[in-house]
Amino acid sequence: MEKPLKKDLTQVPSRRSQIISAGLAPLRQLKAPRALSRTNPEAVIPAIDAKWYRLAGFDSAIVSMNDGTSAALYRRDPELYRSLLKRTLDLHARFAQQWPQAGPAVP
Repeated sequence: MEKPLKKDLTQVPSRRSQIISAGLAPLRQLKAPRALSRTNPEAVIPAIDAKWYRLAGFDSAIVSMNDGTSAALYRRDPELYRSLLKRTLDLHARFAQQWPQAGPAVP
């Protein structure tokens, strides 16, 4: 990140804040990642704090494993998101066309 992180990663956000984050997270996928996130991780997050509402705010982050022996690099990929979203929408449309229509119950 170009500026230091101001959020406390150990504090659990309120329920309202989590709902807002859940609504805005898919929209964030449509934006291009920040330039520095491609070369440098934006945060180092301990495994115990690696929740969806924390990771959703970063374009890249290093997350330690529970046992502390290794870590994983998480990187947001908007192109992969778009392709998976398109596939999901196509499958749902296909299921809706092919699903048998519910008719009246026959005794």
